[in-house]
Amino acid sequence: PEVRSRAAWALRDTPTAEARHALVELSTDADRRVAPAAVKAMIRQPLEAADLERLERAVTGDAKLAEATQAALIDLLSRHLESGASVRRMLEAIVARNDHSPHLQARARVLLTQTH
Repeated sequence: PEVRSRAAWALRDTPTAEARHALVELSTDADRRVAPAAVKAMIRQPLEAADLERLERAVTGDAKLAEATQAALIDLLSRHLESGASVRRMLEAIVARNDHSPHLQARARVLLTQTH
């Protein structure tokens, strides 16, 4: 997990499709350190619509995302509110999955009001 976490963070300054694909894969890693590191690294990436769609498939599937991962995802999505349906669906998934975390739900709901 430590190596995967460091690898994810190292990819933050590698603006290639391959790096973004690897980060999406790491965003659903079972280890609580790896997934948030991958999502935080994506904040520094020039994400395209295809990257957001791939991320949506990863995070809205059966993956159980830790609270830290979802918080990092909210931070990432806040920078892509104009990117459309994928961002909206990810925010909706965060709202639906977080009955136990009103803070995450509230942050996601605020962003939902700002999506296009």
